[in-house]
Amino acid sequence: MKKRPIAKTLAKYLAALTSVALCPSLFSAGALAKDVSLRVGEEAVWVAIDQQLNETHASQLGLVFNSDDDINIVSGGLFATGQREQFSGRLGAKVYYADLDGDNGYGISLGGDLVFAVLPQLDIISGLYFGPSSISFSDVDRYEEWFIKARYQMFESGALTGGYGTLALKPDDGKDVKVDDGFFVEMSLRF
Repeated sequence: MKKRPIAKTLAKYLAALTSVALCPSLFSAGALAKDVSLRVGEEAVWVAIDQQLNETHASQLGLVFNSDDDINIVSGGLFATGQREQFSGRLGAKVYYADLDGDNGYGISLGGDLVFAVLPQLDIISGLYFGPSSISFSDVDRYEEWFIKARYQMFESGALTGGYGTLALKPDDGKDVKVDDGFFVEMSLRF
């Protein structure tokens, strides 16, 4: 994959991050909490805006940026949410568009997150999303994402998270592209 000048790349994606950060204003005024998360991994930076739409539904907008391989993924998801004792979670789908430095594609990944409340301020969270070739289009044949992380609620409106995860896409040419793979830290703020 070819390299772009860093200043041009940063300017391009600063504009994209700004537009993702402004998206909460598009949600309904009566919606519940909005969480803005910044995740820094070994290979990529993630920005996500999660919003609880009502007691049983949530949405997410996200951007993943890997400057080393010039890969960008924009996604939006809708989820059903619920809770059983100390477990909570969400199930649903993400619609994504991936720019893989020349190979572009889009699709749907199905999956969810499961949260286990260990202590009042400590959660273990795992997630799995998969988009097979039957719901992946253009130059992308498959979407795979999984993670496990521990979240510590520092304050009512702020949490720190550390974990391990992988996000991989398979273009039509058959070789897997690891967008992010390894340990990460994440900061979440609730508004």
